[in-house]
Amino acid sequence: MGISDTDLLAEIQRLADDNSSPPSLSEMQNNGEYSTTTYFNRFGSWKGALERAGFNPRSNARRVEQEDLLQELRRLDQEVDGRPKVRDMDEIGEYSAATYRRQFGSWESALKAAGIKTESPRKITKDELVEELHRLADELGEQPSREQLDEYGRYSADSYRRRFGSWNRALTTAGFESTRVGKTARIREDELIAELQRLSERVGGEPTMKEMDEFGKHSPTTYSNRFGSWSKAVEIALSEENEG
Repeated sequence: MGISDTDLLAEIQRLADDNSSPPSLSEMQNNGEYSTTTYFNRFGSWKGALERAGFNPRSNARRVEQEDLLQELRRLDQEVDGRPKVRDMDEIGEYSAATYRRQFGSWESALKAAGIKTESPRKITKDELVEELHRLADELGEQPSREQLDEYGRYSADSYRRRFGSWNRALTTAGFESTRVGKTARIREDELIAELQRLSERVGGEPTMKEMDEFGKHSPTTYSNRFGSWSKAVEIALSEENEG
């Protein structure tokens, strides 16, 4: 007779009672009655098994030992095609990829520590970095901070600093700006257009980039990045003003 879900979940509960906390994957491997592979096959992931057993893995989280992280990375290496990716760990691994970045400095460093062959690092393009900033901003509902980027992003904040020269320059290139209170927010296109129209009225004609620098609220670079060029932004703003 096969092992039932009830038996598997009861074993998790037994180990939790022994340890006074939800068991880790390595604790199940070393002290549990059933194979961890059985849990992955049945519940999709170790986190899924813990949740089915009535535990919240995140709320009961404690600092994970590096050896536990490396064991899980090696297990994942055997399960997926090719070397493990960040997405693999986040979707079917016991821990989050962000945990590996915090403890090893980067995903690549974690792979090396686990003895998993890594590829020669590919130079990340600026377009890829900008696209990731936009993706994360949409996911969070706000402009991500450097800390959020390190926690949830595919690339580290240092990657942006190295490629763009500074964090603020990366933000500007992606169409974000620092606010007066020190936070950052992606500026809506209608706000950019409205500011161009306001400046046009002030200077009595088509505003120049220099005039935006001196009298406007936003950087001319932001307009170039968002509309393709400064002249295109001016054309759109003034055509909308005339239509209105």
